[in-house]
Amino acid sequence: MKPSNMCILAALAAIVTITPITAVLDSKEFPPESEVPSVDSPLVKQWLSEIDLTAAPSIPPNSGDPSDCSTVVSEGICRWACEDCSADDVIQCPDVNAWGLTFNAGPSEATPELLAFLGEKQVKATFFVLAEIKWTEKAIADAVGYRVRYMRPPYGDIDNRVRFVLKALGYTVVNWSGNTFDSNDWKIPEMSISAVVSKFQKSLQTYTAPGSSNTKGFISLEHDLSKETVAVAKEVIPFGMERNLMPMTVAECLHDTSPYSSL
Repeated sequence: MKPSNMCILAALAAIVTITPITAVLDSKEFPPESEVPSVDSPLVKQWLSEIDLTAAPSIPPNSGDPSDCSTVVSEGICRWACEDCSADDVIQCPDVNAWGLTFNAGPSEATPELLAFLGEKQVKATFFVLAEIKWTEKAIADAVGYRVRYMRPPYGDIDNRVRFVLKALGYTVVNWSGNTFDSNDWKIPEMSISAVVSKFQKSLQTYTAPGSSNTKGFISLEHDLSKETVAVAKEVIPFGMERNLMPMTVAECLHDTSPYSSL
């Protein structure tokens, strides 16, 4: 997954459907753009007062971008990025051929092209946007009147301390179905578009091969970072659909009819 400079709770807030936004947000109610928000604001103090952290696992915050996996892994930490330990994070769809289609790290100038393509194909996807989690929750709530319930940590990197905090905040962690379904589109231009497409198509082809023993669907990792990563999506999505895969939002793949919480 493409690197980014984000603190551990500067997570990726999930937008699982597209809702027309007519509200105008007051920028004075939010921290300055591209700065780490202060923990001294009245709202942050209110948010902290609403959760009980006394039972949180005593695990030191990680540092590095991405986190350093060279240290000895300790029991009870359950690091996804270092141990492939997913605890109760969502990493699969329960139904065979269900494809939880997800995009990270947007929005970007390339996102409208991707949205137009998905519209043409009548496909919906889950977008995880780069954002600090609580301020973004407020922005979405102010704009559309709902709270999102899904989030994805940067790099998918999470441990039991962060899981505890996120559960206390009411979030469900969504990662992806391992390296097999990481599109590697973030490696462009180190890898060519054609090489990325070919590698991911092979994963889809293996999954859909006659006689395969799959009992669950999968969640993929793609990015709406650039025209190049969108070009990958425009190749692999039809390829999968031709093989009876059903791309959909994470909420749809989980049969979750309430991916938002009312205020």
